[in-house]
Amino acid sequence: MIERDLQTLMPSVIQNTSIHKFEENISEASEHWCNASIFNDTAITSGSEINRDLQDHHSKQSTKVTQNSSIDSIKSHTPLPNIMMDSFDDVKLDDLCLEFDNDDLNLTKLEERVEAKDRHQARVAETSDEKTGSAFHDLPHKIKSLIFRVKKINALYDWQDECLRLKSVINRRNLIYALPTSGGKTLVAEILMLREITCKKRNAIFILPFVAIVQEKIQSLAPFAVELDFLIEEYAGSKGGYPPVKRRRKNSLYVCTIEKSMGVINSLIETKRLKEVGMIVVDELHLLGEDGGRGATLEGLLAKLMYMNADIHIVGMSATIGNLDEVARFLKADVYTRNFRPVELKEYIKCEDRIWLINTKEEDIFTDERKINYRVSSQFIDETTLEPKSKKSKQSIILTRKSRLELSTLGKAAMKGSIDLQTAYYLHEDLKSAQRHLILTNDLHVLFLVTPYDVANQIKPVGSVFYEVIMSSPSSVMDVSRVLGFTETVIIKLREGIMPKNISSRVFHRFYVTLMLHELQKGASIYHVAEKYHVTRGITQNLLSSTAAFASSVVRFCQEIPEFWAFIDFLKSFSKKITAGPVEELEILMELPAVKIGRARQLYDAGFKNLQAIASTSPTILQKHLKYASRKTVDHIIAAANLLLMEKIENLKDEYAEMMECLQASQFQ
Repeated sequence: MIERDLQTLMPSVIQNTSIHKFEENISEASEHWCNASIFNDTAITSGSEINRDLQDHHSKQSTKVTQNSSIDSIKSHTPLPNIMMDSFDDVKLDDLCLEFDNDDLNLTKLEERVEAKDRHQARVAETSDEKTGSAFHDLPHKIKSLIFRVKKINALYDWQDECLRLKSVINRRNLIYALPTSGGKTLVAEILMLREITCKKRNAIFILPFVAIVQEKIQSLAPFAVELDFLIEEYAGSKGGYPPVKRRRKNSLYVCTIEKSMGVINSLIETKRLKEVGMIVVDELHLLGEDGGRGATLEGLLAKLMYMNADIHIVGMSATIGNLDEVARFLKADVYTRNFRPVELKEYIKCEDRIWLINTKEEDIFTDERKINYRVSSQFIDETTLEPKSKKSKQSIILTRKSRLELSTLGKAAMKGSIDLQTAYYLHEDLKSAQRHLILTNDLHVLFLVTPYDVANQIKPVGSVFYEVIMSSPSSVMDVSRVLGFTETVIIKLREGIMPKNISSRVFHRFYVTLMLHELQKGASIYHVAEKYHVTRGITQNLLSSTAAFASSVVRFCQEIPEFWAFIDFLKSFSKKITAGPVEELEILMELPAVKIGRARQLYDAGFKNLQAIASTSPTILQKHLKYASRKTVDHIIAAANLLLMEKIENLKDEYAEMMECLQASQFQ
């Protein structure tokens, strides 16, 4: 079984490699001609000579690429225009445009020439570094050329170079660096993580605040993972399993949200695998002081790492952090700050029809504001200090209980599922009720069990809408509503604005959101559902993704409570079904980071029905089938597909190796 799966996945990766080799052969022909013209100032090479070189390479490679239709399209490119050139860099795009009759061919040729030029410049830079012996911050020269090719960055800012040479970086001491937004902080973190993975051969964790940023970062780092042979694992929303898979051959970069990173660290500590992690990078470190659960979660995570005293290099970055020294003392970290901005920030004030530029260098520009603030602040302090002090004597409490405090089963389940304790009580109550009466004639009751409580608290149900939806729905919907306590009498009272005493407002709010989810899952538009249920479009838009994320939390919650064993299997598969919507075939395509249902449907309709088809195609062909998709987006999608295939192949190899070890051990005994 495993060998057959490997044989299925491997050809697409091999074919994609042959495409890249063929494109490199084409670029090498162009570079050969470029070098000849550059070093011979008197020689003038015509475009026809380039055509002959390219045609020779086409004929040599024709027998190797006939198995793939996407490669055949590369061979059919029209010859380059006959333009007199003395240097590859002197080609003007406007001159090239005049020689093409077809707009599509024009765009394709221009893109190919620009890419060939970028590859040529990257190789020249790499060769010069190798000759001079200068290393790129203890990284292989290949990474520098990759950064140029993928990110179009050929040199670091002065502060970035200085930061990477700090003693805290060299000696692996914890580091916090703060710069204004868009100053290039993320690139420094990426270089540090690449060095940890490729040179130190240890895993890294990248903590980001939002799911969308996690998916965007995975897309941008996918080309590095494919070229440098490491894995990127997504821990956001409904994706990611605990503990992470133990890799035998490759290192991994875990890109996580704050909540998911806590689960990753907890699972690694429990399985005694924390030593596999060499670096943790925290973006937006100022969220440490955020009120609510996220700030406390991040603080607990960092405190746990400091207590474990593991050999982990912690790097934090932020643009807006006030108590920088206090946080640095907490993490025992060095501090690096600069005020660098790539573009100068200017502030203006508009008064009627005139706009004034603020001179921020003026010393007393904000004097009046400070005086007003001081006057208001003193009044506020005077009022608050008038409260009389309590005259009660202080009381001491001495604990005399000898028994040890132990975690309850519910507390362990809440921690595993990254759920707060109050939500865990509600969830436990709803699951216990579903054990007695669970209706599976449709998905409505299961949807109710995974409806997020926090979203339900944000929505105010409308009784008349609730009445119309229930009464106009099939009898199976009415069966579920009766099990939850919403009989015909109760529904009529809710229509009149009366809340019955035997119905919890929490259940009413949650079931109202469940009805919205039920319509969205059937394919109803966000605008229609938002208008019908009198809810803002912002909440409706994120409803499916937040429900899928909460469903994965419910699965981990049930795994810790033995009596809920029956919910584990069908809830695990149901979370994927929520994201894919009514078309189950799109589940595979939506595994790609940042690919939503609309993009997945585009890929499916174009014939790309699995990851192998996407990984084995060329960017030019894929871009033709994806409307309004840039070349950068297409490249990231193909790289992400290759990355997921690499991960699946690695999983099968590890499973195969584990089975062989067990078989050999049994034979030895």
